[in-house]
Amino acid sequence: MPHKRDNSKMWYLYFTTFMFVGAFGAMGILFSYIYKQFQDQRGCAILLTEDQAKEYTKAKTNTRSMNSLVRLESEFVPPPKSECLLSIYNFVTNVKFDAIVMLIIIIDNLVLSVDHYPMGTEHDNIWMIVRSGIMILFITEMIVKLVAWRQYYFKSWRNWLDFIVAVIGIIGIVLS
Repeated sequence: MPHKRDNSKMWYLYFTTFMFVGAFGAMGILFSYIYKQFQDQRGCAILLTEDQAKEYTKAKTNTRSMNSLVRLESEFVPPPKSECLLSIYNFVTNVKFDAIVMLIIIIDNLVLSVDHYPMGTEHDNIWMIVRSGIMILFITEMIVKLVAWRQYYFKSWRNWLDFIVAVIGIIGIVLS
């Protein structure tokens, strides 16, 4: 017996939107993470000519130290003054946090790709619990970043993407 959602146009619209945002968003985050790691480990000089590398090195030494600042597009997020918020800020800006979020995104895409029709009620219930758990992790990530970055949260397109994915996920849970 087909599920009610299988004949719903809203469900198809939700699924298509979620897959589109999830796939391109995950790829964008993955590539930006790889690019940042590449920059941190090898520097940009490997992709530049000698003259460009000299200019890059000169510009890099002339700028102020940005160790305590996180770059979001063209803005900087200053660390909060509160000790509690500072520990959350340090947790969120850690590379390991980004790696954990990337792992959750990959697991979510794998779970979505395993979903098939017809699926028994037992499997459907298990996958619904797994998807709901992953959505709770996405919402938790969004809230933790919102607390850590305060008013600077929505200045990054990645955070807008997190927000949209969380809202779409909540809608999907409600529609199910």
